[in-house]
Amino acid sequence: MIKVKPIEVLQDKVYIRKNIVKIDEDGEEGFNGWEYEETALPVEQYLSAVEVIGMQITNLLLEV
Repeated sequence: MIKVKPIEVLQDKVYIRKNIVKIDEDGEEGFNGWEYEETALPVEQYLSAVEVIGMQITNLLLEV
């Protein structure tokens, strides 16, 4: 993979990745790839979380 996407939708899951680091180790046994923390959520759960965050941002903007 040339680049790791922080958020990716595949079929019925949303993959959220953070702390993405490219690893290039030298030598025959060296690892070349990506290391990251990943959370997988069903699309419905992800959209629900986005909606809640959107409402929180709207409420904060209304208070300003």
